Amino acid sequence: MINRRLLFVLVFVVLATFGTSAFAAKGTPLTATFSTNLISTATGVFDDGNPVYENGIGGVQCYFSANGQNVDLVTYNTSRTLLFDFDSTSPALQLSGLPSSFHATVDLYGVNYFGPYSSMGVGTTAQVNAALQFYVGRVTYQLAYQSLAVMRLSASTWLVTSSPNDIPGYPGFTASDQAALSVIRRKSQQTFGAVNMPIRFEVNLN
Repeated sequence: MINRRLLFVLVFVVLATFGTSAFAAKGTPLTATFSTNLISTATGVFDDGNPVYENGIGGVQCYFSANGQNVDLVTYNTSRTLLFDFDSTSPALQLSGLPSSFHATVDLYGVNYFGPYSSMGVGTTAQVNAALQFYVGRVTYQLAYQSLAVMRLSASTWLVTSSPNDIPGYPGFTASDQAALSVIRRKSQQTFGAVNMPIRFEVNLN
């Protein structure tokens, strides 16, 4: 019998390899709202001045995938971006050659270890393995988060966060803002190291 965690890792790799566009037509539309004002650090992933990213508005795609286990936000080829503020002293950032602060279009997808997001009970929490790909010129970079948390706040709202302080009690894992920074090339991927990049947003059913 295949290990359940291994199965989720395999699903995550498939999504990272083939992207998210294939799921958009069949997914459940969402609106993502970033909580930039609730991130206390100067570093992190923030909105572009408008915290609301609504599926179908300005070309943005935001949805649960067809199987309900993946949350996606795609702004590639649109005017919508996220703001990336890195610690300028980070060795991983310095190896990457990226500036410490910039806006970029993104493909964000997070696989729920528990199962479909809609099957979570209100008030319950699950671990999320997330990849945030962003585009600088023609080059694709990625932040790979191994342990974000998702909490279902209501029948129509889920909170995705890197902060354990957002989650009551101990759900069996610890949410973390640590992510592996890498560059993805056509036939290879180079990882520069770990960075701390807090991220926090809610998704709502449209």
